[in-house]
Formats: sequence, structure tokens, C-alpha cells
Amino acid sequence: MTADNEGPPPPDVVERDLAYYRQYAPDARVRIGKLEDFADLIIAQKPSLPVVRSDIPDP
Repeated sequence: MTADNEGPPPPDVVERDLAYYRQYAPDARVRIGKLEDFADLIIAQKPSLPVVRSDIPDP
């Protein structure tokens, strides 16, 4: 993930990151996707999560 409003990282950055994990954490299970993909997986588990009803702005 990049900083706010930057969009996704370019493919060469993703490949560099994957190469890093292949070298330094060969047993790591790496998944790539949109933030929505990860949110969908979490929500599908029906976790009991607290609800935040206010905004926490950047300081």
C-alpha cells in the first residue's frame, strides 16, 4: 500500500517486495490484492469488531 491518494505501487516495486520475502522469509505466505479483498475476507469470518462512530483526523 502506498501513502494517501497515490494509488497502488508499480509492478516493479511489488516484484521487489516479493523477492525480499522469498529471500528473507521463505516460509511466509504472501497474498496480494486490493484493500477491499482483505476486508471481504475479514468480514466473511463475521468477527466481533468494535464500531467507531467518530473520525480520527490526522494530527
